[in-house]
Amino acid sequence: MKNKEASLAVSPEVLATLVGFADEYLDSNLAAGFSAEQCGQSLQIMMKEVARATSAPHKFSPYHQAIREPFDYYSWANNFFRPLIKLERSQFFGADEARRIAQLVADGHNVVILSNHQTEADPQVTTDPVAIPYSMGRNLICIHSKKHIKSPPEDAPRKQQENLASMQALGELFAQGGHCFWVAPSGGRDRPAPADPARPDDAEQFVVAPYDSKVLDMFRLLAMQTNSADKTHFFPMAMFTHQLVPPPKTVSSGVGEARSAQRGEVSVHLLSEMDGLGSVADRDYCRRLQSRVEEAYTGLHQWHYSSQ
Repeated sequence: MKNKEASLAVSPEVLATLVGFADEYLDSNLAAGFSAEQCGQSLQIMMKEVARATSAPHKFSPYHQAIREPFDYYSWANNFFRPLIKLERSQFFGADEARRIAQLVADGHNVVILSNHQTEADPQVTTDPVAIPYSMGRNLICIHSKKHIKSPPEDAPRKQQENLASMQALGELFAQGGHCFWVAPSGGRDRPAPADPARPDDAEQFVVAPYDSKVLDMFRLLAMQTNSADKTHFFPMAMFTHQLVPPPKTVSSGVGEARSAQRGEVSVHLLSEMDGLGSVADRDYCRRLQSRVEEAYTGLHQWHYSSQ
């Protein structure tokens, strides 16, 4: 793999990221029972796509729809990360709620799932060449985050215009009805809690990042503007995913962070629907929403570390 990596037309920083990731990815695949040949095929596709994203990056529209042909980016990304998940130590809670959401969407309602966010494997980055191929396989409303919108400062006006176009696309989807949106209201990933001498080293506790009530206001306003408030539903969801492609220890305003390919446990708890939509600038509603996610996340953390 070294010769293949060395021939890539990418920056030294991206190349260093790929080399470190590839070595660890091979070890994880072998530990999961996959062959070196299978792993090599996955890595070759990844490196080809990263090189393409470097030389001719895909231009994401405000509403990007997953590219399934001629190359199926959705299935490829799922298969790429599958060996990294310790399925025997992972769990999904909330099957009844998932069935209810599926029925609501089939009936033309809009569902907004509001969760925490921990792993870089959640594809949503559209400017980092390492992340672009995975994002191409997802349906995305492409919005520049507050952390990146002024980096660099001269691009801020363009990014603000692109955000406006994305909001218009989101409004059109809301008006159509029959859509499910997954949103991280914090706008960023959870980070580790301060070190606790009483906590075992392998039981690192993450803290759910504070939710931004303005995100909820945005969906409330969309529901009112499209006369769909009675067909809009908020469902909280807790995610224990930080062991899979974990976030860095520090927060950076740039893209292109180092990646880990170690295997990890993943669990998700989809909770019952919130009572109504609340009102605009309803911070108490936002606090209750976050409290439910925090409580469920604590339960996931305990499930993983109490049943070792």
